[in-house]
Amino acid sequence: MAVSSGGSVLMACEPHCLGCERRQMPNLNILTLTRVSAAERAMIEAVDSSRAPTDGAPPNNKIDCDQGYCIVPFPNREKAMNPTLTFIGTLHTPWRTVAECPRNGRQPDPAPVCTVRVLPEFAEGLRGLEGISHLILVYWLDQALKPKLTFTPPFDSEPRGVFSTRAPFRPNPIGLSVVAFDGFDGPDTLKVRFLDCVDGTRLLDIKPYLPTTDSEPAATMGWLDPHATRNSNTRA
Repeated sequence: MAVSSGGSVLMACEPHCLGCERRQMPNLNILTLTRVSAAERAMIEAVDSSRAPTDGAPPNNKIDCDQGYCIVPFPNREKAMNPTLTFIGTLHTPWRTVAECPRNGRQPDPAPVCTVRVLPEFAEGLRGLEGISHLILVYWLDQALKPKLTFTPPFDSEPRGVFSTRAPFRPNPIGLSVVAFDGFDGPDTLKVRFLDCVDGTRLLDIKPYLPTTDSEPAATMGWLDPHATRNSNTRA
């Protein structure tokens, strides 16, 4: 479908979709459109049937939405606030244990080729990756240690909050890597480099890396700056 924002759902629409309200979102750059699935259409119709008209007139079910996305209320607010994660695939790397994993994705050099195997039901979502050089992978660190809110990094002398570090033991053990995309190895498998996770790690999401928005040349590193050069091989 799409993503939820508060109590709404952002979804792609086909022309003349039923029961949705088109709203202009100038900051959203729509590159491609996808057809609304039967499940999505059923949700839209359910929302429409329960929506009270604001002006006494019946809702307009023939709104032209062929230029972008639509926002409709999420039909189950409780479910929206208590989401479940859906694993979309598995990451395969040379490292069988946490101890074997490199400290970061830029080790070793040269970086080995790893594979991203997407479940068949999500393979269609890989369409359009051709020509993209780098990807953002989001995954679940199921072997991470018990969460710690503060700890002293191995190369530092002061305790730091976990949210100011890249340590894997977090309240939600979600990992994120920017990887080089080396192409497909079949319809549901990607070849990538610069991963640093255990073999068999479960995949949550794939996004294209956009240098125009994902890179900030003026970014600063705070307490990490003094360690950046001499500890480039250490995970904070």
